[in-house]
Amino acid sequence: MILVLIALFVSACSNPSYDQAMQQGISHLADENYHKASVHFEQAQREKPKSTEASAYYTQANEMNKALQYHASDQYIAALSSLDEVISVPNGLQTLHNEASRLRDSIEEEQELQEEVKDEIKDIRAILETGNAALAKDRIETLTALDRQQQELNRYEEEIDELRSLISSLDSLYVESKDTEEYPEKESDARKEKEKEKEKEKKAQNTKAPDYLHYHNERFGYSFSYPSSLTMSSPPTNGDGSTWSNGDFELVAYGAYRVDDAMAIHDYYEQERQEIADIAYERQKDNWFVLSYVQKGVVTYEKFYLGPSHYVTFIITYPSSASDQYDPVTTHIANNFDPNL
Repeated sequence: MILVLIALFVSACSNPSYDQAMQQGISHLADENYHKASVHFEQAQREKPKSTEASAYYTQANEMNKALQYHASDQYIAALSSLDEVISVPNGLQTLHNEASRLRDSIEEEQELQEEVKDEIKDIRAILETGNAALAKDRIETLTALDRQQQELNRYEEEIDELRSLISSLDSLYVESKDTEEYPEKESDARKEKEKEKEKEKKAQNTKAPDYLHYHNERFGYSFSYPSSLTMSSPPTNGDGSTWSNGDFELVAYGAYRVDDAMAIHDYYEQERQEIADIAYERQKDNWFVLSYVQKGVVTYEKFYLGPSHYVTFIITYPSSASDQYDPVTTHIANNFDPNL
C-alpha cells in the first residue's frame, strides 16, 4: 500500500519539492519511523500549505510518534488520546488508521493486565498478613505461570521477589505437613492448634509450684517466704523492709512504729478502705485486717498487722489476667507471713 502511494505521487508531480517530501514521509512510514515521517510531511505542508493530504499525514505521523513515546513511559491515557487523533483524522492514511487501532487495543489489554497483576499482588500481600504462606505461595505461582502476563510481571519483578522472600520467611516459621500445604484452609487450623499447645505449656509452667526463699527482717522481726523468681530490690537504710518483683508480680513488705497510740485496728482499717472504690474481699480481726480489690486490671492484696509499739504490712499487686498464676502465690505468702507481734 505504501509503495502504491509513492507511485501515485510520482505520477502526479506538479511540485517536485512537495512530491519528494511526501514520498520520503511515506517511505519512513513503511519503516515505522514516525518522527522522520512527520518531519517530511511538515516540509510538504510548507511547500503546499493547502494540501489536505500533507496536513492529514503530518497529524497522523506526529500523533503516532507521540503515542509511542507516551506508551514507552507508561502514560497510557496520553497514548490512547494520541491514537484517537490518528484514527479520527479526515483524509488520513488507512494504513495508519489500522495501525493506530491495533496499538490502541494492545495498550488497553496491557492496562487491563497491569491492573490484574497489581490486584493479585495486593491480594497476596493480604494473604501473607494472615500468615497463610501456603495459599500465598500457590497464588504467586499461578500468577507467574501465566504467559500472557509475562511482560507485565517484568515491571513488578522486584516486588514479586519481595513477596517470595516473605513467603520463605513464613515457611520457616510455620513448617506444616504436606497435607496442610495441599489444603491451605487446614493450615490456619494447624497453626491454631500449635498456639493452643504453646498456651497450655505456658500455663503449665505458670501453675507449677515455685521454689520459695525465706526472708527475715532484723529490725521488726517479721518473716515470710517468697518465690525464688522474685528479685529483691536494695532495702532502705532504715531496714524497715524491701520490695520483691519479677516485672508482673510485686511484693512490698515493711514495718513502722506507731505514731498515734490511740488509733485502734478498726481506725487503720477504715482509713484504708475509704480510699478504695470497689472492694472484692475484706476481713478484720483483733489485730489485723485484709483488703483485696481490682483497679484498672491490677489485683491488690493488702494485709496489715497492728502491735503494741509498731505495725507490719505487706502489699501484693499483679495483673488480673495472671490471677491463675499468682493467686496461689499470694495465698502461700499470706499463710506463711509471721508478723512477730
